Amino acid sequence: MKDSLQILLHGVGYSELVFTDGSVLPIDKSQDIEIKVDATTAEIEGGDGFYALLQYITKKTGTVDITNATMSLADLKAITGDDVTSAAERLISNEAHTVAAGAFQLAKTANVVVDSVKVTNASGVPLTRLTSDPGASGPTVGQFYVTDAGAVKVSTDLNSTEVTSSYYYTDSTGLAIHSLEDSVPGNCEVRHRIITDEMDDGKRYELNIRVYKAKAKGSYDYTAKKGAAFAPKLSFTILDAGRADKRTLSYSVSEYTA
Repeated sequence: MKDSLQILLHGVGYSELVFTDGSVLPIDKSQDIEIKVDATTAEIEGGDGFYALLQYITKKTGTVDITNATMSLADLKAITGDDVTSAAERLISNEAHTVAAGAFQLAKTANVVVDSVKVTNASGVPLTRLTSDPGASGPTVGQFYVTDAGAVKVSTDLNSTEVTSSYYYTDSTGLAIHSLEDSVPGNCEVRHRIITDEMDDGKRYELNIRVYKAKAKGSYDYTAKKGAAFAPKLSFTILDAGRADKRTLSYSVSEYTA
């Protein structure tokens, strides 16, 4: 195969991330992928000539950006370095209640995330959550106390009035990622492959790009748009892999065989 072989690429292809623990994250529904390497140069000038005597590279940087058409918690784990945990938080909003005997019951009777509960009176004024049961005296008119079983105690002055609550509860069948302030993403190898259509010579070819070591930038964008699908972008910085052959990434072209 000649190095002057010209192939026509279109589409996105298939990618996967291979982490240091051996786990593999397939990425087969990406909208776009960009692998970019930049070089910063400097020049040495001297004499009366207009041209530099020497130009040399002072720094190389590389990035990999992948925008998926779908979202998974595994994607977010790769970006943030946070672990996937069992139990998901689910939102209940604008739940209406009528106060009776200084109390009301949330629709969820178990696993209420207490610190997420917000209660407002009929005028939309928020009540203050108490962190301990006020006892027989009960809360004042602007306060409430709630248990993880969704039992809410309020002032008897609110009897027969309407209040609205908003809160999360824990769904044990779901999964979650809780982004921690000190979490750091791990290193991974980025593998990408794209297969051409039939070329003029009647053959198909595949381009394989291998980034030997990369680290997620630890940032992501969640940008929802009306009438459009969206998913967080996976962004990585290419690192020195510390290889004896000094490779950081490779481009390989070969004849495709199914």
